[in-house]
Amino acid sequence: LKPEIPMKYISTRGGVSGVSFLHAILTGRAPDGGLYVPATLPCISKDEWRGMVGVNYEQLVKKVFRWFISEDEISTIELDGVLTNCFASFGHPDILPIRSVGKYNILEMWHGPTGALKDLSINIFTSLIDHFVGVQGQKAVG
Repeated sequence: LKPEIPMKYISTRGGVSGVSFLHAILTGRAPDGGLYVPATLPCISKDEWRGMVGVNYEQLVKKVFRWFISEDEISTIELDGVLTNCFASFGHPDILPIRSVGKYNILEMWHGPTGALKDLSINIFTSLIDHFVGVQGQKAVG
């Protein structure tokens, strides 16, 4: 998938294809009861992989989400702002710090607002939903 080709989503049950990220995230489930997944996966070059070495979690999320959401749906500036704001509630500046304990490295995945792993995904998607609903002039119901 080339960056200029917008990512499309399909249903896991095969009844829906070619929907945008905006449609997929705001509807949740496809009408056939399936979940929306990317129709294709981006082709990531070796240079892009190398460019991720040493990148912090927030920067990595911004880069990866850009592959899956069209610039037509949300600009890079808006996407970066949404993601920065969603991680502001985390209790550690690294979001996912790694702590060395003896010969082990432990990834701390509990620094989100509820202290649970789910904060890593729920915060991102609820922030994106709030953004898209706001852009459409509606109010999110929750």
